[in-house]
Amino acid sequence: MKQSIYCTKLLFIIAIIMFTSCEEDPVVPIVNCRNANLQIINNIPDNITGYDIRDRFLFCIDECLYMKIEYYENINNDRPWDNQVIYEYNTITNKWTIVWYISSIEVEQLQKGENPDDWEKAQKLMEMSESLHRSQCGNCCGYNGKGYIYDNNGRMLEFNPLTKEMTSHNNADQLGYDVRLFSNAKGVFGYSKSYNILFQYALEEHQWKEISSIYEDELIRFLSDGYQTIDNPNDDKIHVWTNYSNTDYSITSYVYPYDIIENRYNIIPPHDYGWNNYSYYSYNDYTAALFTINGKLYKGLGDQIFYEYNPIDQSINLIVAGTEQYHFDLPLAVIGNKLYSIASDQLVSIEF
Repeated sequence: MKQSIYCTKLLFIIAIIMFTSCEEDPVVPIVNCRNANLQIINNIPDNITGYDIRDRFLFCIDECLYMKIEYYENINNDRPWDNQVIYEYNTITNKWTIVWYISSIEVEQLQKGENPDDWEKAQKLMEMSESLHRSQCGNCCGYNGKGYIYDNNGRMLEFNPLTKEMTSHNNADQLGYDVRLFSNAKGVFGYSKSYNILFQYALEEHQWKEISSIYEDELIRFLSDGYQTIDNPNDDKIHVWTNYSNTDYSITSYVYPYDIIENRYNIIPPHDYGWNNYSYYSYNDYTAALFTINGKLYKGLGDQIFYEYNPIDQSINLIVAGTEQYHFDLPLAVIGNKLYSIASDQLVSIEF
């Protein structure tokens, strides 16, 4: 009898332990997870840091990244005017090259000349250097084999990597004083924060043309932040990540002329085994930028985690990039199926 009572009590205790342990078990993951291949680009020139690239990145043209860097050494016995050069990083050859600068010797010689045309040419060169100096993240983009820089003072620079030539066009007075530049498969666009108007750049005429007024608060917030826009050479849509609360998210896709919503995808918050840090979704976080690869949408979530959403089958994945702990400060450009980004002061490529 005592043995029977003991067994009953023991079974009861075991049942309580099992029930309690079940309650404390980790939540079954609601998303899949896989690894991405992260490579650190180690051959950055000594005078360039990852933070230099983050703050001075200009655009991506084909397989190359371009950035303006302050350079205080001589090039062929010549000091760059205003100490500014443009570096090219070729992702195929893994080479860094200075591809453009204004010659101080040339400017000084033109200033000493008696021909008025020489003075005018020197003035244009100095204005071009000033425009490059004023350029900042969100005011540059690449499109159709050329790079474009808007200086927020009515001047557009156009860089041709084949000829290594820069041309200047004074043509943007109607955009106002505060403009964000971006490009996608449809062309080059400028969003005027002064007027909430989206303009498209006519490449042949070198003129801006108004295409739509912007009224959506989500889209205005997205376009106003230069760190949110990343060149999408293979996508003709604008994708905006929206958080309504700590648990409700969506991706809104806008189609040309970008005052039209094509789709709004409701997003399941990507938490897995208790990981539930919603601070990564701040609009002010550089990693909030969305980008697309092979039709899938990606968003950086901070420390080496990326969110992947496939609109076709609505599948969701978390992507872990690398085995070390990195914080992704800023996505720069997508080339093929790779993202080039600044992570913890290092230039990295991530193959998804």
